[in-house]
Amino acid sequence: MAGDPAAKADFLRLLASHYLQIRRAIIMYVPHENDADDVMQETCLALWDHFSEYDRTRNFAAWAVTFARNKARNHLRSQYRRKSFGLPQQALSNLAKVQEAYSELFELRREKLEDCMSELHVDDRQLLWDCYGDGVKAVQWARKHDTSASTIHNKLRRLRDKLFDCVNRKLGLRKRRRS
Repeated sequence: MAGDPAAKADFLRLLASHYLQIRRAIIMYVPHENDADDVMQETCLALWDHFSEYDRTRNFAAWAVTFARNKARNHLRSQYRRKSFGLPQQALSNLAKVQEAYSELFELRREKLEDCMSELHVDDRQLLWDCYGDGVKAVQWARKHDTSASTIHNKLRRLRDKLFDCVNRKLGLRKRRRS
């Protein structure tokens, strides 16, 4: 695996796209930035060491966050033994459960968002991808498509509202109240 450039590229792509999510999982346990950096580095090394075991049909973020949580807990245990500080094990366990539930909800919302995006008109999807995925500013998009920036801002707001309501509907949640 170490010599496989395709595997390395795949790993780096997945790591880059989920880096912040992995880092957030670590920071929940290790709030001190320098310690969190160390744990993140250890996590990245462990992820690469075990990447050949990763099942590509599974969610990479969930797999990586599990490694991150384990590394963070190990770090806290060693800190606790050395310095006698940190959260009690039960508190850490509760935090892990909350973080795991949050990750599952986030993943479920992302899946529903993909479903809702596929229901949009192709032009609306393209506008969203251009402005949010590729980072094109609404003003630039408006100029390029010969329309006003306020029209694009309003359309983006309506599309965000529509997607928000669609995701909530698919999850069985109530529509948001409009003010």
